[in-house]
Amino acid sequence: MAVTIDIAPPEQIDADATAVLVAQPFEGLEGRLAELAASGELRGDRGEALLLHGPRLVAAGVGKRAAVDEDALRTAGAVTAQKLSRVGGTLCWVLDESLPVPLPEQAAALVEGTILGGYSPGRWKTQDERPPLAPERIVIGHAGSPELRAAVDRAALLAERTNRARDL
Repeated sequence: MAVTIDIAPPEQIDADATAVLVAQPFEGLEGRLAELAASGELRGDRGEALLLHGPRLVAAGVGKRAAVDEDALRTAGAVTAQKLSRVGGTLCWVLDESLPVPLPEQAAALVEGTILGGYSPGRWKTQDERPPLAPERIVIGHAGSPELRAAVDRAALLAERTNRARDL
């Protein structure tokens, strides 16, 4: 099943979950995220994802701000997909312009990581258990551009083909 990829301003998106990137040192955290960072529960470590409920929000750590690269973003996408494996639905990624990775590359890495992280080899098992759900729709919460659209389309194609190869 192909994942639908959309690009829209965050305020126009109706999503089942929103994911934000959290880098160290923390900049611009507000509300619950600022409180969790102050308490030490949210550290922003690479590969860490913290799921908050009501409304559903995932804080995906990417490590030290200066060292963030596409691999850290792919990892953030994968752990976010795993955190949301019981939910499915629509996931909105909010891009972070303060990171050293350009926005098209950020979006591409997040889409790729989310699709790869949502893969479940268990769906081929013959059990009555419901397999984990991957996001059915990923929305990049940002104003669209041709470069952004091309980057996410290529990343989605690459990740879906990788998952198809895993099935074989």
